[in-house]
Amino acid sequence: MRAATFRDVSTGVDSTTHPGLTGCARLDAVLDDLVGVAAPSASDDSGGTPPTSEAAPAPDAADSGSDGLAGLALWSASDAELTAMLRRVDQVAARLAGLGAAVVAEAACRDLPGRSAATGGTAWLSGVLRAHPARASRTWRTGRRLAAAAPATAEALRAGGIDVDQASVIAAAVAALPSE
Repeated sequence: MRAATFRDVSTGVDSTTHPGLTGCARLDAVLDDLVGVAAPSASDDSGGTPPTSEAAPAPDAADSGSDGLAGLALWSASDAELTAMLRRVDQVAARLAGLGAAVVAEAACRDLPGRSAATGGTAWLSGVLRAHPARASRTWRTGRRLAAAAPATAEALRAGGIDVDQASVIAAAVAALPSE
């Protein structure tokens, strides 16, 4: 197997990301760059939970980490590698959704929508993300519910142990429980 290359459209230079790595190892290396935490080992059942006091990544860290994704030669992966890659991508997507939910909760705590004269959290988030209002509403509601009523679920999402749909259902169910 050969390392995949890609052309950097901003510079026009061909480059190789993570030379010598192919298949799952290369995907893991690129995704590790993207999220900043290594994949759990096969013997680690903890899900690779990141520390709760992580420093915030640089604003362009996700962009630079994802550059290597363009050069993945998926055609050369075996069926087992492709299946493993799919699982890893889903785990990273869940972790990023967990981070997004935490950022939304922090934005709500700081009243960023009110301070920017938005009509509400959903409208503010829709404008910030240039997202459809329905998506912004789900994201806003899930982020706030996870922070307020389901912090353990938020941690499981950030660890990649559950996906955002599962976290949303759990957070909604916990929020709907009667107060004691």
